[in-house]
Amino acid sequence: MVQSTKAPSWFVAIGLILFALQGIAQPTGPQQKRNKAPQAPPAATAESVEALQHRLQALEEKNRQQEAINAKQAEQIEELTDRLDESEFDALEEVSSEFEPTFQMFGFFDVGLTKFFIKEGDALAAGMPEDWTFVATDFNLYFLSRLTESLQVLAEVKFTFLPLGSVDLVLLERRDTTVQDPHDTSRIRLGSIFIERIQLTWKPADWFGVTAGRFITPFGIWNTDHGNPVLLGTYAPYIMLTELVPLRQTGVMIHGRFFPTETLYLDYAVTVSNGRGPADEVYDLDDDKAVGLKLKMTHERENFTFSLGGYGYFGHSTDKVSSIASIDPIMLDTEQTERFSELTGSLDLLIELFGVKLQAEYARTLVKYETRTVRRFPMTDTPVAGVYQPDYMGWVAYTMISWTLPLERLLGSKTLTPFLMFEVSEPDDTIKEFDLLTLRGGFNFKPNAVLALKIDGGWVGFTKSKYFPHPIWLVGAQVAVAF
Repeated sequence: MVQSTKAPSWFVAIGLILFALQGIAQPTGPQQKRNKAPQAPPAATAESVEALQHRLQALEEKNRQQEAINAKQAEQIEELTDRLDESEFDALEEVSSEFEPTFQMFGFFDVGLTKFFIKEGDALAAGMPEDWTFVATDFNLYFLSRLTESLQVLAEVKFTFLPLGSVDLVLLERRDTTVQDPHDTSRIRLGSIFIERIQLTWKPADWFGVTAGRFITPFGIWNTDHGNPVLLGTYAPYIMLTELVPLRQTGVMIHGRFFPTETLYLDYAVTVSNGRGPADEVYDLDDDKAVGLKLKMTHERENFTFSLGGYGYFGHSTDKVSSIASIDPIMLDTEQTERFSELTGSLDLLIELFGVKLQAEYARTLVKYETRTVRRFPMTDTPVAGVYQPDYMGWVAYTMISWTLPLERLLGSKTLTPFLMFEVSEPDDTIKEFDLLTLRGGFNFKPNAVLALKIDGGWVGFTKSKYFPHPIWLVGAQVAVAF
């Protein structure tokens, strides 16, 4: 069935009744006025809003005044700061950066195991250990005192057990330094102290410095970096053993470094010294000072280094003896027993690329005598009776190649470096018995920056000698520690 959409008549009637009742319910007269009285608050609310607006305007004005005051204060603070920057701050900075003298002591030592394989009966066995021998001879201490920003003192002292155990090559007797304490009868084997260098350096700028005292001769690579912890092998090359160039000098050295570019620097040094002599560490026996000049260029970039240097030296060596010529008055008679001049030059080359290093040095000398002495064999300094020393020329060279293996993933910061060295030495062209040919190789392992573990082996041949017809084989191991 479909329902109708029209509203029923009773619904319309109810609507009319409700409308009538609503009209009856509206109050009239005083009651109506009482009911309308609460409508007053809107007027009060308007007054409150107006008061609040006045207060806000007053606060805004006060804020503007405070901002003006703050700006004035900031300006005054900035002015005071500028004044402080120019006076008190400069004084405070000067006090805070004032140099304080410092003193440091550090050094290195090494312990080794070595053996020389020499044919039985050879004369070389007199001065070399034929048995496996532990060696502890190098103990160097450095003393560094920085007196001012440009002035410092550096001393390097070597403590050694020598001459204990060394052999007199003339008498073939082993030296014994044993002494007995008379108080408790204890027996002590004395060693010795060797002053490698003691020097005062004033260096106000990179390009200029002055060093005075006993200093290391600034030639080559091996001599300037002679500490065992930084050297690859256990044995020094013959350029050090022959001493064609003096290893140390007493005098004055002017030196410096220039930086033409960020990757290139140039080193120079001028040396004036006593030269060689029987006691050149403490005095000179003639008025002829030895002079030397070093020039070196170094180019360094990431994973690449190239350096080329040279040093030239000219000087005289003189020895004298004095005797009493008369007693009243006391007069001395001085006789010159030896005097010679030497002109020496050296070259050094270093190329390093991605851990592969080529290092080479060469030295050559010309010696001329004015007063000849008894001839002495090279290196051994053994005299030859009845024979006088002629003028001579000598040279020595070595080449070493090494490779720091790229094992960072396996070893981390530790390094393993195999090396190979080839040497030729002709220290005196008038006697070929001491011409040498040497081939050596080994490994250098560095667990950290202050420790080096080495193993070294080699072959030494006297290529032109009738006195030493057999070669020498040698092996060695070393632990070198810097502290």
